[in-house]
Amino acid sequence: MNLSEPFVRRPVMTSLVMAGIFLFGVMAFRALPVSDLPEISFPTITVQAQNPGMNAQMMADNVATPLEQQLMTIDGLSTIVSESSSGMTNIVCGFDLSKSLDEASTDVSRAINQAAGNLPPQMPNPPTYQKTNPADTPVMYVAVTSESMTLGELYDYANNAIAQRLSMLPGVSQVQTYGSPTAVRVKVNPDKLAALQLGIDEVSNQVVSANQNLPSGTVYNKDISWTVNPLGQVMSGSQYDNVIVREQNGRPVYIRDIGQGVDSTSFEYYFFRYWTRESGVKPSVVVAVTKQSGANTVKLCNQIRTMLPTIGAAIPSSINLEVMYDGSISIKESVSDVETTLIIAFVLVVMVIFLFLGNLSSTIIPSITLPMSIIGTFAFMLVNNYSIDILSMLALTLIVGFLVDDAIVVLENIVRHMDMGKTPFQAALDGSKQISTTVLSMSLALSSVFIPIIFMPGIIGRLFHEFGMVIVIAVLLSGFISLTLTPMLCSLFLKPSRGTSRLEERAKKVVESLLNIYKPALMWVLRNKWVPIAASAASLALALYFFTLIPQDFLPAGDKGAVQGLTIASQDVSLWAMADLQTELGEIIKNNAAVKNFISVANFGQVVPQNWGILFLTLDDINKRPPIDKVVAELNQALAEVVGIRAFLTPVPEINLNVGTTIQRADYTYSLSTLGDAKTLYAAAEALTEKIRQSALFSDVSNDIQNQSPMLNVTMLRDQASTYGITVQDIENAFSLGYGGGRVSTFNTPLNIYNIVVEMEDDMRLDPSALDKIWLKSNSSQKMVPLSNVARWDRVAGPLSVMHSNQFTAANIYFNLAPGAALSQAVSEVEKLADETLDETVIRAFQGTADIFKKTMGSMGILLAIGVLVIYLLLGSLYESYIHPLTILSTLPGALFGGLLTLLIFNATLSLYAYVGMIVLIGIVMKNGIMLVEFANELVEEGKSAHDAIVEASLVRFRPILMTTVAAAMGAVPVALGLGADAATRRPLGLVILGGLIFAQFITYFFTPVVYTLMQSARKTA
Repeated sequence: MNLSEPFVRRPVMTSLVMAGIFLFGVMAFRALPVSDLPEISFPTITVQAQNPGMNAQMMADNVATPLEQQLMTIDGLSTIVSESSSGMTNIVCGFDLSKSLDEASTDVSRAINQAAGNLPPQMPNPPTYQKTNPADTPVMYVAVTSESMTLGELYDYANNAIAQRLSMLPGVSQVQTYGSPTAVRVKVNPDKLAALQLGIDEVSNQVVSANQNLPSGTVYNKDISWTVNPLGQVMSGSQYDNVIVREQNGRPVYIRDIGQGVDSTSFEYYFFRYWTRESGVKPSVVVAVTKQSGANTVKLCNQIRTMLPTIGAAIPSSINLEVMYDGSISIKESVSDVETTLIIAFVLVVMVIFLFLGNLSSTIIPSITLPMSIIGTFAFMLVNNYSIDILSMLALTLIVGFLVDDAIVVLENIVRHMDMGKTPFQAALDGSKQISTTVLSMSLALSSVFIPIIFMPGIIGRLFHEFGMVIVIAVLLSGFISLTLTPMLCSLFLKPSRGTSRLEERAKKVVESLLNIYKPALMWVLRNKWVPIAASAASLALALYFFTLIPQDFLPAGDKGAVQGLTIASQDVSLWAMADLQTELGEIIKNNAAVKNFISVANFGQVVPQNWGILFLTLDDINKRPPIDKVVAELNQALAEVVGIRAFLTPVPEINLNVGTTIQRADYTYSLSTLGDAKTLYAAAEALTEKIRQSALFSDVSNDIQNQSPMLNVTMLRDQASTYGITVQDIENAFSLGYGGGRVSTFNTPLNIYNIVVEMEDDMRLDPSALDKIWLKSNSSQKMVPLSNVARWDRVAGPLSVMHSNQFTAANIYFNLAPGAALSQAVSEVEKLADETLDETVIRAFQGTADIFKKTMGSMGILLAIGVLVIYLLLGSLYESYIHPLTILSTLPGALFGGLLTLLIFNATLSLYAYVGMIVLIGIVMKNGIMLVEFANELVEEGKSAHDAIVEASLVRFRPILMTTVAAAMGAVPVALGLGADAATRRPLGLVILGGLIFAQFITYFFTPVVYTLMQSARKTA
């Protein structure tokens, strides 16, 4: 059966089919979303609970533990980690990839409800949960500043006028406002309270009573009805000054008599600063926009930029809006780099074809296959909700070199039939019929190579699924076009030879010269079969050795032009000192020329511990500064000079794989947990941290143990308290109201709900000695009793934050890699040091990126083996032979040896990209073997001996094999050279393909014929 015949005989139909593929492909290309990486999601839900004033250990015991006990019962839960600090618990639940996020959220909601009865009753709000996808980082940050407004007012405008408008844009998933909303604080003086025989609880009760907003019904008569609208809310600090606490001696006691009402914010001392080179440092609020899954990042960011002037015109002119980070910029640069690489690869491949064929029409015919295959693939991508991203474009770049292979083989065979004296039409029919099985075998076999990538499990499998599918579809489409369009064009445009051009003559002479060298070498090899066999065995042994020798790495961070950072001060740092330290860090950051702007945050209570700060830096354009790794290293080194605080800066990764972890201070995490004593765990973690820090493989080593924070242990003198008529609850209420900072009431506006807080004056919170001034009212005598009569307090050290992992007390060790170190080396070293340091009671495991690295890289060798097995099964089925697939696969050891040797020579790591390159390499090399074996089998069927058949096949297929190999190599050259601003991360992929092809070329020419003759002999013997 001739698959090509209908298309050769009906050129109009063929042209229209190809025009349809081209048209739909172009339309799809225009409609495809643009993103940095394929859309992936892993179900993660974050649970947050707040109880202002409660210390970290109490939050862990009374809030985190009850919630974790219920959450742990959910089916499909893979990890659960929590961090508790003052007034806050944050729980991250990671689920199996097979778990629906909607199903998981329903289960989490049910678990929270079941835990409600065991949670502290005084919590202002029940725990909340939020669906999160660590892969979805905000695509844009907008800084909101003003010279005249308070931070509370600025937050209101940002949250109401800006965030809400942006959230209405199509493609927006979430808009978050980072700042602190307005709040009213009633600050009281304990001396004045005692003098007037008042307890702070009485003040709190009157604040609540004075601030009412109850439905009041309607007044009406026969003609008119009036809606009653009592103005019972008190909405400013000055209004609270006039609230009456009680009557005493015939005169009212106002709040202004015992303190004052203050217009403030929910986080009273929070520090939020935005800096740019143009405008300097300003107090700020930031609005962060996250896109929906599948949305076009570039289009969405353009829409936001278009809308911002409209929003700016609708808000007071004193508010300035500035885009501080635009994630689409790095995406456009990265995709543009890959597109440029694709174009370069295309040009190089066409040049190779032209140099080999020496004829323009013969070059154009197979070259048409390239754009048709690529453009047609875009239609498939749109149907499957794929995107134009780095990996999909990289897939197209890599296959440029061998998309043209099938067309070259078809063209070369048709030309060979024309040289026999046939007309172009008849040569197209006969040549395509003869080669159709070979092309079909090559396309199917090459597609099967990528089955392991397509079905790779886990997060990385989801990431590279699109990569594999794009290659498979492009390859199959290329095979289809080669068997339809190519022979049709040959029948119309190839002309019988009327002499050859000078370039054609040179091309033929070069090939003939190579054949004159190759033929005697081949004959010698066939007489001395042990030489290639020994060489192949040696290459296999060396390849296996190189696998153990070359350090393994994972996905590089990439360069998104942004840096994130965590700053950690001493555990006894004050709020004011923390702000000063953040300011000092900011002064150093300003001096780095690569930094465009930055946000500095501290004292963000109930979000991070009080000794933590946050930094987010946007860098200049990638072409105007050093690589991001170098910038981060310079900044970390400079910031390390600041005494009293440590800064941990890391590049914002292309994809956040730290699933199930809390705030990161480094790229990698090693988690320790125990059922036993926490102090023993902390001591062991400190010892292991120190050992890791001493190793030359690591940098920025730290842990999250914070158990030396200054605390006041208050002991209740229960007998004395009972004598005075004071309960333990009275004592704790006094502390909770005076120092907890919790909400006692709220007031509503048309747009927001604001908190009202009752607390001690600022001077009464500066030193523990101020506790001596607190008085409590006796429930029996109504007289005031000094707090010191019913309680005593001692200065001790306690936890500032408490970590749990899978409900056990935990400690996490964080680290980055030192320059030149590989992740595989670091993982092995950490495990070795852990075995030396920890006893069996300590549970240890890598988290996030390091954990996924171990699981993924450990299975890559198996995936390679599965890929080879799939090829064998397919080829065996096509050839109805157990032997011939082995002949074709015999080139693989040499190819892998060449790829790995190239990595060694260029000091590159065996990264995930390199492994993908090996899979691509297997496919390319296998195609050459198919061309050789297929033709030799035809000659054997015609009656020739295996020896004569393989010799003739090797000589006839010498030029197409050389052409396809050089073309494939040219497709990998731009990737191997690392062309583009951020292309160096993908360089190992190109190096593996390029080096492997060079070595595999010799294996195909010499070792495959030897194996073929041996297999044929064994087949006859059997």
